Amino acid sequence: MEQGIGDDSSDKDKKMKDSFESVSDDKKSEKKDANIQALLAKIPKSPAEKDTLYLQNQSAFYNLGILYYSQLSDYYNSIKALDTLLQRYPNTQLKQKTYYALYLDYDKLNQNSLAQNYKNKLLQEFGQSELSLLANNPNYYAQKLLNENALFAHYDNAYKTYKNGNYKDALAQVEYAKSAYKVNKIQAKYDLVEALSYAGLKDYSKSKTILLDVISKYPNTSEQQRAQDILGALQTGQPLDSINNNNLPTSNGEPVVANTDPAKDSLESSKAFKELRDKEGNGNYVLSNNEEHYVMIFIKSIDGRTMALKAGLSDYNLLKSNIQDYKTNLNLLTAQQGIITIQKFSNNIFAKKYLNDLIKENKLFSQFKPNEYEVAIIHTTNFNELLSSRDILGYMKFYKKMYK
Repeated sequence: MEQGIGDDSSDKDKKMKDSFESVSDDKKSEKKDANIQALLAKIPKSPAEKDTLYLQNQSAFYNLGILYYSQLSDYYNSIKALDTLLQRYPNTQLKQKTYYALYLDYDKLNQNSLAQNYKNKLLQEFGQSELSLLANNPNYYAQKLLNENALFAHYDNAYKTYKNGNYKDALAQVEYAKSAYKVNKIQAKYDLVEALSYAGLKDYSKSKTILLDVISKYPNTSEQQRAQDILGALQTGQPLDSINNNNLPTSNGEPVVANTDPAKDSLESSKAFKELRDKEGNGNYVLSNNEEHYVMIFIKSIDGRTMALKAGLSDYNLLKSNIQDYKTNLNLLTAQQGIITIQKFSNNIFAKKYLNDLIKENKLFSQFKPNEYEVAIIHTTNFNELLSSRDILGYMKFYKKMYK
């Protein structure tokens, strides 16, 4: 039977179609193979890669638990996430923090026996660690604040004694600090007072030895730089007066400023506030609720208590630090006023929640009178504007009007 022209054409079409489908299938197969290879490449193979993955998984469970606790007040889901961490990774390096977080969760739920269980675990497994002490000693935080406050106040007094030319008395106070404050975060500042006091007594050899020790023990610090400056002045025979006229920092990092104003109900009306009053109105502030925010504490009279408060805030943030990496900073507006910031929060809602929780912590602010500080939240654009303009008084009016 003779084959028709139409049949021949149909066969060609079929062959072309089969050819295209074959090519398409090959491409799909190649793409699928490539995707599989890409996925396989992400699977950790070396011990180091596996360790990294395990640590990331542990951090994810911990951070989730802390997120539920600190930002959502969902203590049950916080417990669930943290329990999962301990079950899957019983030897996790986050165990101590996880115990402390579980203690706080159960404490919030008033499940006292379970809270006590984790307090006991902290004490048994981690001894006298910071978190163990925080959980087991209700007065630990207040005692720590008082101790640090006493240290800063003592240093400021030692510094003023040196500045007044009472070098032997200043040295006696430095010696007292060595025995009274075994843990001394401002030892370098004491060392500088000691070095300058010996220089004041013309014992230049002793002074130089102390300065060299500061330069060696405290690299890349302002104290090291100050020690180098003083040593250079001594070695070049600069008069002692020229050294002493360069102020050492007080415990908060600024030179001592004598407060000659009488106590007033309104610090803003005092002479010490003139510089800030002159800046009022210079800032241009705008509302932006969805921008990243900071929590801000306006300190109206900087002194040793300020650094104690900053240290206390760092302790308060200890549990939260692994979520948003909260940081506590101090910015000076003048030599006598400044702002402490806790940063950062994704928007004004989270910043407000943190602030509301913070102001309930009465012990944090126990060293301050109500008129000596103010609290607020501020978004990053306004914060940069504030640092530039120094218009804190204008911002506080803006805050009270727009955020409350």
